[in-house]
Amino acid sequence: MKITLCGIKHAGKTSAGKALAKKLDLPFADTDDILQDLYNKQHNTSLSVREIFRTLGSDAFRQLEAEAIRTLAGKQGVFALGGGALSNPYVKAKERKLLGFLCALNITNRTAYERIEAEGLPPFLQEKKNPFRTFCESNTERRRLFRQFAAASVSAGPTPEDTARKILNAYKKSQTKDC
Repeated sequence: MKITLCGIKHAGKTSAGKALAKKLDLPFADTDDILQDLYNKQHNTSLSVREIFRTLGSDAFRQLEAEAIRTLAGKQGVFALGGGALSNPYVKAKERKLLGFLCALNITNRTAYERIEAEGLPPFLQEKKNPFRTFCESNTERRRLFRQFAAASVSAGPTPEDTARKILNAYKKSQTKDC
């Protein structure tokens, strides 16, 4: 079984993914953590994902993100993608097909932005005149990709466990359609 979660930044993919993996007794991995491990091992350092983005710049970061996604090939479990992973030009169609059951998590831009602000704005928003508008604009394209590629879409619940239940129900529903 392979269930992969996509959604905008701070939609709750990691929290819901961990809850779902625990419920299913499956391993969990977040591509941001994989990316961070890859970079830090290659450079013998311990930078955060934000610091890696600042160090590499967008293009090299996206290449490393695609490499992190490729590590999921052939693995079973529950996985969370970075918010921009499906818009990554280095992630090819054949690699997206290896993501298993792809489920998009829905959350409002305002809720996600408030979560981001609480941690400090990421590099792609820090220097913008209106960071909230920039965030919303980037999410418009990302949501289009989620609709295009995801097998299902669920609204994030009040807790990660509620969201995990919704994802599992969507997965089970998709499996009965295939029969």
